[in-house]
Amino acid sequence: YWHFEGLSMMSQSGGQMMKFATHSTRGPVHHVRIHDNLFTSGALHTRDDYMHNATDAVLLSQVDDALVSCHKMTSIAQGVTASGDRIDVLYNQIRFFSEDALVNGGSEDRYIGNTVLNAIKDGSSHHDDFFQSHRGIYPDTSSKVEISYNTFMNLYPEAQDPDTMGPTQCIGAFEEGEKTGWKIFNNICKGDHYHGITLNEISDSLIVNNTVVGGGDLPG
Repeated sequence: YWHFEGLSMMSQSGGQMMKFATHSTRGPVHHVRIHDNLFTSGALHTRDDYMHNATDAVLLSQVDDALVSCHKMTSIAQGVTASGDRIDVLYNQIRFFSEDALVNGGSEDRYIGNTVLNAIKDGSSHHDDFFQSHRGIYPDTSSKVEISYNTFMNLYPEAQDPDTMGPTQCIGAFEEGEKTGWKIFNNICKGDHYHGITLNEISDSLIVNNTVVGGGDLPG
């Protein structure tokens, strides 16, 4: 196993603070454990700050059998992007993100016990999601994905710049492609958007006991 723990990472240069990727000539990446690290792009306050300085925290690209757990991520672009199979994304805290907080691109992946707060609108055309499945993979045929016991909410502080606040899609898997064996349960979603839990071409799946509140007429 590759094991990364107890690191503090700060970047305002774009890209990713931590990236693992299978390469056509350098070989596959697998069995990675990333635990209890801090990721931040520093003090970002305005749309312009997020547009030009927010950096992604963790990217796993075609990585199988990985653990991403117990991190603190604040003032970032994307939180955890997981492309690969059998990836566990557990008990992370993500606060203030300007793209997508959790992105899935594989099968038998699990997203459990994460707390994700406060999507930031940076003025781009990107629609923000607390959880999104595709990671640019078409068609999306993810199977046996579990999303459970997560809290997805916009709870902006009183001092938050109103120009940075906006509706956020909660749990989405929109891309074409049959998705099977999903389990989505015991999540709390408050995104102030007309898409709460929205899945396309899904079958043989369980969606139960989720609390989805807010709603609205505006696209994210």
